Amino acid sequence: MMTPDGSAARIFILDSNGHLLSESTLQTGWCINVIHAAWECDCGHGFLCVKVSAGGRDCLHIYSQYYALLDGTFALGPPRE
Repeated sequence: MMTPDGSAARIFILDSNGHLLSESTLQTGWCINVIHAAWECDCGHGFLCVKVSAGGRDCLHIYSQYYALLDGTFALGPPRE
């Protein structure tokens, strides 16, 4: 597996008919492989968010970033304690 110099994720929000409502591109970091992403109803901060799980070069150290939906776009949230 190759580790990119930089990575990004793209999130699309669609309505119930499949029409695009919003699109966000997130820079996830340097030398990171995005492994998994999922909606979280309660990420410990009191708002809906997307949890992005990623790993570094060795993929042994997996961590998560939380992105909150704010005003139709996604913003990196504070670390979960």
